[in-house]
Amino acid sequence: MGWNPSHELIVFLVICGCVVFVFIGYALARLYGGDSFDGPGLPGMTPEQASYMREVRLRNREDMFHALQGMEKGHRGMGIMLIDTCQ
Repeated sequence: MGWNPSHELIVFLVICGCVVFVFIGYALARLYGGDSFDGPGLPGMTPEQASYMREVRLRNREDMFHALQGMEKGHRGMGIMLIDTCQ
């Protein structure tokens, strides 16, 4: 009656699910964890550059927050603002 997966398949799917959750956790930690990463991807960043990048990230997060607040209130969000400023 129905589909009976083998025990090996169930274990494999559980392991794959765990790997996916680890990747999601890593991505969220990198996104919201702050500037603690100083790996080979950021060689010799000056304090001025780090400060500027921090400012840009904060500004982008604030813009996203305000756009979402506008969407909750029934506004169309930032798309209308961009079209109006281009004219």
